[in-house]
Amino acid sequence: MANKSGIKLLVAAAVLAAGYFGVSAYLRPVATVAEAKGGKVAKAVPTLIRVRAENALEIKVEATGRMLNELKEGQIIAEDDLLVEVDPQAKQLEVDTIENTLKTTRAINGIDAKVAASRLLREKKNLEFKLAQKNAGVLPAVEYDRAVEQVEQLEWTQDLDRVRAEDNVARTELLLRGKRLELANMKFLAPFAGTLTDIKFSKGAYISGGQTVATLITNTRIVEARISEENITQGVKEGLGVRVRFTGMNGDFFGTIAKILPNQDAQTLRYIAHLDLRIDPALLNKTGQSGDGVITIDEREAKVRVPRRAIFQNQLFVVRDGVVEVRNPRTGYDSGDVVEILSGLEPGELVIVERQDLYRNGQRVRTRPADTAK
Repeated sequence: MANKSGIKLLVAAAVLAAGYFGVSAYLRPVATVAEAKGGKVAKAVPTLIRVRAENALEIKVEATGRMLNELKEGQIIAEDDLLVEVDPQAKQLEVDTIENTLKTTRAINGIDAKVAASRLLREKKNLEFKLAQKNAGVLPAVEYDRAVEQVEQLEWTQDLDRVRAEDNVARTELLLRGKRLELANMKFLAPFAGTLTDIKFSKGAYISGGQTVATLITNTRIVEARISEENITQGVKEGLGVRVRFTGMNGDFFGTIAKILPNQDAQTLRYIAHLDLRIDPALLNKTGQSGDGVITIDEREAKVRVPRRAIFQNQLFVVRDGVVEVRNPRTGYDSGDVVEILSGLEPGELVIVERQDLYRNGQRVRTRPADTAK
């Protein structure tokens, strides 16, 4: 009986132990893991992406007056279309007034010139008569010389009057040209095709010369990548491939670096690159659209690579036989999503890819694959 009782106690203890270990294993935290594998990896650098209009023009009308036409946000404009027209009545009145003044001035100058020529001819004939009197001994020479001086002074005075009259006409003509130019500037035509935006005045509004009425942007867009000087020195150059993801848009878009501008942007101190992107232009119709991208500098086959999110504070959290091992790996190429591991990890090992801050070295865990994690 004693032996049977002992056996029962051992069986009960074994069941309790199995239950304890079963419960203990069940209560272990579940780590989301990915298997380290070989494969292609890229040396890549991140970049900020911005989309802007190829050209943007602030529409400023030099004329002052009431705006006669209506502008609409998003209005499609063709080259040479009328953009802004200011009421020309007051300016036309100024032009008409100056034209009339110029016509009158020219007529008066013409009459004055005829009067002056007639007077000068009369004085010269009188001088000829006095010369005959002097030669006959009837007129003293001093009287004749005085008459010559008077004729010369008359000629100088008439020359001066003619110069002043011509200057007055020239000034009036210049004033008229200026007013006609101002009248022409009452209309502003589109220098290129595009779309209207940022409308500041509506029909009937009074605008002052030089005020911005609206902005005309081209329908073509430029995709810009902003690259740090450090990444430029790592080998970023024209022709390299780039992967872009825009905010608010699904999927990746691919292309190449078409051009890198020689100077850094004064505000961001980054170099600006223009991208040749394989994307429907209609998707880029929102100026100022932003996103992020990855520029691929080089590619190679890696013995071991892991998801970028597996690296936490420059460490890997490896699960081996249900136990967490914190390792300090040596990394190679980093493509943004995938990182090459040069040492500190072998193919087939499992690495934690989520919430590494919850785990510590030597901790026992259960695992589940990342691709099936909920």
